[in-house]
Amino acid sequence: MLEEVAKIGKERKIYSGMGSRVFSVPELPNLIVGLQVPLQELKTELLRQGVKVVGICAPGGCGKTTLAAMLCQDDQVRRFFKDHIYFSSISSSPNLKVTMQRLFEMVNGFPSPEFQDEDDACKQVEYLLIQKKQENMLLVLDDVWSEPVLQKLLFRRLDEYKMLVTSRTAFQSFDSVYHLKTLRNIDAVTLFYLHSAFLQGEYGNNDQPPAELLEKVLCSSAIYVDASHMNTIMFV
Repeated sequence: MLEEVAKIGKERKIYSGMGSRVFSVPELPNLIVGLQVPLQELKTELLRQGVKVVGICAPGGCGKTTLAAMLCQDDQVRRFFKDHIYFSSISSSPNLKVTMQRLFEMVNGFPSPEFQDEDDACKQVEYLLIQKKQENMLLVLDDVWSEPVLQKLLFRRLDEYKMLVTSRTAFQSFDSVYHLKTLRNIDAVTLFYLHSAFLQGEYGNNDQPPAELLEKVLCSSAIYVDASHMNTIMFV
């Protein structure tokens, strides 16, 4: 019996570790520019009573993932949701069965049962959350491409369950949509100077580019922050 208890404890530790890696919040980049105001606005909307699903919408490279990660690490948000914050990247070809299996293991602390399909997986995870009566849970789904995928994960029967979704599309399932805008000129200049274009090279480390050149760049380009590679500036 003691051997079986030790085995179960070992499995629980292993599966809990797997879940924590799968649903861990991404590390924040060293340089973040222009997202403090969006963070405060988004936090207010997410914590508003009656709002369950909030979408962050913007073109690729605007910083949706970084903003979502900042929200998850915000002190007020962490006090509200405690340890019940789960972050998962969905992308264009998600495997919801595996995602729900990992979430089940993360919440329950034990290996999940064998799910028949994605619908069964989602239903069993919802039932587990209802049974656990887990309060103030936040599920962050990053880079969602499909409305049907989102609808399977809504779990609207859970009163204290909230979702934050990053997407290029504003889905009808969203209770609230936060449209993340491109950088303001002042933030674009900060990023332009400090982190990329003139860090080294023609103008030297301490020299500034001609004002007229910078003005032409800012006026003729929409500057986006590439959230996954903050040392890169994308000009569209």
